[in-house]
Amino acid sequence: MKSSTPHFAILSLAILSVFYASSFAFGSDTLKQGFLNPPQEARPWVYFWWQNNLVNKEGITKDLEEIKSKGIAGVLLACAGGAAGPMPDGPDFMSPEWRELMKHAISEAARLG
Repeated sequence: MKSSTPHFAILSLAILSVFYASSFAFGSDTLKQGFLNPPQEARPWVYFWWQNNLVNKEGITKDLEEIKSKGIAGVLLACAGGAAGPMPDGPDFMSPEWRELMKHAISEAARLG
């Protein structure tokens, strides 16, 4: 009685080869589209610096809209407080004015997705 194991192995290898080759045919277009238009969770984030807290609501909105238009998915907001020499300051960190600006930044980021 002959063993059918070699034939089964060859048939299995042939079937796997077809699936493997077809995954390239269908996957390459998907991969290309993924690079051209990456999903939100694959897009980069950037730092959004508030140098000496010199920000206002109009500037926050404009900056976030520009960031979004370039395909950036999110920001890491960094407040670099304290004046470095003769430079005007914005509102004090965590002051009511500063918190209002932070709320505005969060609201605008949510609006822009």
